[in-house]
Amino acid sequence: MQSTKPRELSDEELVARIVDGSEEDFNILYNRYFKKVYNFTYHKLWGHGGTEKVVQEIFTCVFASLGSVEGRSSLSSWIFGIVKNSINNSIRNGESQRLATRDRDRAPAEEYYPVESLMRQSRVLLAEDHPEMRERVAAMLAGEFEVVGQVCDGEALLSAAEVLQPDLIVLDISMPILSGIDAAERLAAKGSRAKLVFLTVHDDDDQDYIGEAFSAGAQAYVVKSRLASDLLRAMRAAIAGWYFLSPRSIGGMEG
Repeated sequence: MQSTKPRELSDEELVARIVDGSEEDFNILYNRYFKKVYNFTYHKLWGHGGTEKVVQEIFTCVFASLGSVEGRSSLSSWIFGIVKNSINNSIRNGESQRLATRDRDRAPAEEYYPVESLMRQSRVLLAEDHPEMRERVAAMLAGEFEVVGQVCDGEALLSAAEVLQPDLIVLDISMPILSGIDAAERLAAKGSRAKLVFLTVHDDDDQDYIGEAFSAGAQAYVVKSRLASDLLRAMRAAIAGWYFLSPRSIGGMEG
């Protein structure tokens, strides 16, 4: 009896199964897009940085933010949006010349190379001086993110970030000892690579805070009145390298 070849799952089917926690299906998706992503990145990064490192970050971002792909024109165009953003970030961040030189001698990818911990949850540090708000945020993140620490002031945030090395930091602007803005500036000066998501009461009446937050390195700005609708979206965007601003923060956008 002749065996039939298993039907190949569509991108949409793979995404649905990955969102449900299937590591096997993410490996299928990874293998489906690896060569295109690697070779595109390799040529775009020529002389600017290490391809393997950037491709690793790209696929980590793809996995971490797959929940937001619904409604996009195609998975391929969405992935390559992340690819282009990651490449631009790498070029702006000035990867070492040593890695760039090494990559000039590397042939474009022929085989897949293993990736590490793509299925792991992103590690989050919370900085908020109100215990009830910290507990509420931690409960919202459970299951999708790993909350590795909680602090109640800006100075404690600096110490915890150095020890815990989180992927994302959710921080308030108004905190004791050191404000969120000042803490963000010090984190940047220390070379922190954590994505910063500001969660604050300051909205469209406080445009100066928005500018200061993004100038200090924010990837996202979420107003607490929109916590339930915006925080997870903002964090997924930050992981993928995109910027997010709560609509409530922009006067006239919402009634």
